[in-house]
Amino acid sequence: MSRLSVSIIGTTGPDPRYWPRTVFSSELAEGVVLALTDGPRAPQEVVRELQREEADVEHVVAQLRALQAVRTEEDGRLALDFSLLTADDLRVVDEIAPGLGRELAGHILERAEAIQAALERLPGAESPARRAQYAFATVGCAGLDWGGIATLQRLGYLSPGREYPDGGKYVLIAEEHREAVRAKDYCGSRTGGGDRYLFTSFGDHSGPRHCLPDLLFRVEWAVGKVEWPPGLAAAVTAVVAHGQKKLYDELGAMVAGERPATGACREFLGGLGYLADGEPLVPVFTAATVGPVREIVAAVAQAVAQWAEGTVPRLGEVLAVLTPVRLGVNRGHILNHIWHFIFAEANRFLAEEGFMLDPEPRPGGQGRYLAWVAEAGLYRALGQVEGG
Repeated sequence: MSRLSVSIIGTTGPDPRYWPRTVFSSELAEGVVLALTDGPRAPQEVVRELQREEADVEHVVAQLRALQAVRTEEDGRLALDFSLLTADDLRVVDEIAPGLGRELAGHILERAEAIQAALERLPGAESPARRAQYAFATVGCAGLDWGGIATLQRLGYLSPGREYPDGGKYVLIAEEHREAVRAKDYCGSRTGGGDRYLFTSFGDHSGPRHCLPDLLFRVEWAVGKVEWPPGLAAAVTAVVAHGQKKLYDELGAMVAGERPATGACREFLGGLGYLADGEPLVPVFTAATVGPVREIVAAVAQAVAQWAEGTVPRLGEVLAVLTPVRLGVNRGHILNHIWHFIFAEANRFLAEEGFMLDPEPRPGGQGRYLAWVAEAGLYRALGQVEGG
């Protein structure tokens, strides 16, 4: 049974060898990194502790090195090289995150008037329900998630993701599974799309999401985990990704009203809750909304910077006990990981105060999330896709 929840902050490339989900589908990979949470170990020690064949451990260690999850010290010992939070670490983070999140939310609320004025200029914002969705997407996701990371990187607190041979760039993170699933940790964004339209979902991790891009990510993952002949895996997944880009653009044009939704695509979008009677049920951000969205993201960036300058420097002592900090993992990657707990708490507070949408759990055991569609031009303007 899996003991870890492994994810990334960033984007993978087309080669499944550099997909964390591929490598960590092996319980042995989990066993190796967990064995290193007490400190560097000789490979032979790891083999003895896990009671596995030496060749099997060597194979997994090679995969983990390629993933930049472990490194080899000068004395030959293996060391953990990414932000992995154990159950004890999570208890520490859970104690400090709510207070820090509320402080951050307070700085955002100081700018509520300017944010609300910008929200009211978005199409359909006369509807309180739509305005709440806009706030969740622009403040919670574009502002605190994407923009928050950019602001903290600019201030020198966070490090950019590592680069991989297939063009992927991300920060690898993992957490030991909790006894209970937490709801309303609004910090998880996923985006996929084509040249003209992008689909985003944002919300918590309390359940799966039956929306885009999540469903097509599953398709890509299913293709990637097949044992293709040597050298073909990256090529196959790249072809599948190319086809998906065309599909995203076709579906995006239908949701945006650029072309009529017909046939299987209409049924698909209707079943996922994007369209009803040909009209969009989700927010649609066009390139024309760049002005108000930029103003909101800028206001949130000011709030993040004000919060960070008074808070981040004093976090060092509190976080010193965390496993990745003790083991010398890149401090900027660790703070990127911790930032997600903090802004999740800020989003929870803002949602429960009525400042933004507080999504209900979706049917079928899904989590709490919002899905939307955006023209690629908007995301380029925000620096979220190439060309921005």
